[in-house]
Amino acid sequence: MRSLGENQVLQSEFAFQKQYTFFVPFKIHGILLNLHEKRNRIRIEEERLFFNHRSELKIMQKAIGTIRRGMNCFARGFVEQKLEHAIPFIIYLVAYMLWFKLLEDIPRARYHDLASFIDRMIPFVEVFIIPYLSWFLLQAAWVTFLFFYDRNAYDKLVTMLMFGMTVFLIVSTIYPTALTLRPWHIARENVFVDAVRWLWRIDTSTNVWPSIHVYNTTALIFTLFTTSGR
Repeated sequence: MRSLGENQVLQSEFAFQKQYTFFVPFKIHGILLNLHEKRNRIRIEEERLFFNHRSELKIMQKAIGTIRRGMNCFARGFVEQKLEHAIPFIIYLVAYMLWFKLLEDIPRARYHDLASFIDRMIPFVEVFIIPYLSWFLLQAAWVTFLFFYDRNAYDKLVTMLMFGMTVFLIVSTIYPTALTLRPWHIARENVFVDAVRWLWRIDTSTNVWPSIHVYNTTALIFTLFTTSGR
């Protein structure tokens, strides 16, 4: 049994042969037949590719629709079941940043300088801005991981963080501290120096004790060794 495409090719060849048999020499007649046959086969192949492409496009559209529906369901489940649990800590972080911003912006009559002679012996190395900034990423990543992976450890961690950060705000309000270690002039220019200058513009060298960097890192390490998934 011939397919519909093959029948169309044969019919087209027969019509073409009938039309040119008596007008052209035999060799030219065969060449023209071959060209006509190739043209018809190319047309059939193009139609086949077109229909295959349209079928593949429909499959892709269905797959994209399925993925989109799955993401919507996940987003709704996250908002309804998980995000609600994070709202208290998010509200606390907003309040913390507002209080800390006031401490940074409102000058005090006197700051207690905590810099020691050992601190002044440490040279300024701008590349250490990388581990300093990575500390913030570490906190965000670990809190987010525990939020999804170990809810009990997450609750312990955010409770410890909120307690320590609140103590820091209260102490900094009552007892202003500072570190006078920043160099007045940096002779070299590079991307790390630019990053340090940007940080110094948004974060002053005041309100440095008790150290949130030390306390929060201790809290993170504590939950690292106490989480059920360690």
